[in-house]
Amino acid sequence: MTDLATIGVQRRDTHQLVTYGNAALDVARQTGSAGYVGRKLAVLRPQLAPFRADTHVRHLEQEIARLKAVPA
Repeated sequence: MTDLATIGVQRRDTHQLVTYGNAALDVARQTGSAGYVGRKLAVLRPQLAPFRADTHVRHLEQEIARLKAVPA
């Protein structure tokens, strides 16, 4: 799902980016591990900068940061 979110970034498709980014966050939370998915989301996070005008993208970025802040 993180790969599909990354494709959304490349296509400048914020809907795809947010949809799959949030789905990846859900997986990380449900499994109780931010390991592999968390690392992929951390790589995605800097790529969100050009889309920060979109409130959904800002929220996704905040949630990724929150996921990283939670101790494993």
